[in-house]
Amino acid sequence: MAEQLSAQESISIIETLPHTDSSEAGLRINFETQCVSIQGFGEYATNKVQVDFVDGSLSRRSQHKHLHGEMVAKAVGIKKHPNTKVFDATTGLARDSFILATLGCQMEMMEQSNIIACLIVDGLKRGQDEPELAATMARMNFTQGNSLHYMRAQRDNELLRPDVVYLDPMFPDRQKTALAKKEMRLFQLFGLDEESNLELMLEAAIQFAKRHVVLKRPLKAAPLSGFRPSHSISGRSCRFDVYVAIGL
Repeated sequence: MAEQLSAQESISIIETLPHTDSSEAGLRINFETQCVSIQGFGEYATNKVQVDFVDGSLSRRSQHKHLHGEMVAKAVGIKKHPNTKVFDATTGLARDSFILATLGCQMEMMEQSNIIACLIVDGLKRGQDEPELAATMARMNFTQGNSLHYMRAQRDNELLRPDVVYLDPMFPDRQKTALAKKEMRLFQLFGLDEESNLELMLEAAIQFAKRHVVLKRPLKAAPLSGFRPSHSISGRSCRFDVYVAIGL
């Protein structure tokens, strides 16, 4: 399986054991009893990265009493529309999808990368084994695929069109690469930091969403060429640009 993933992703993948001291940038995918994880080495060295809805910081974050006050919740508009259907077109580690599902959103998630999809499926499976997460997990549906092609193909399908499309390309401001979180730098191996592709995604999302599109960006990043958000919600290190769907 590792060799197959390596060929499809065009990045270096090695077996977990024994440990390697290779200095070349690459990725290790770990299939372990408790979970599936990835780990960068060389230039992209990280600790193990996994999708985890049960333990750790994400679980604690989801239990916060002020969860409705999170920027992503405000950008999606949960207070006014508590049962919003959201299409997460760049699911990544599914952290924001989990928060939105916890708040009652119906999440349709899509990720093209075979490796990241493997992490998401593993995380969902472990989450489904926890009774207290049953309601949240029931609101999270994942499909592996190409979000750009999907949005273009289904933009006239009223049954599949979401209220909101959420885009989080998970890449840092190029001027602050040295300060970027290690997990985000690891995702550069998947080629997710292409601005031109993001513009195509935003264009398709604006046509696919019924209400609006939310795009997560580094705080000081320039607006995408040719697009102007209706408003933005800013934090200390990032902002959420909101674009009204063209059908409104």
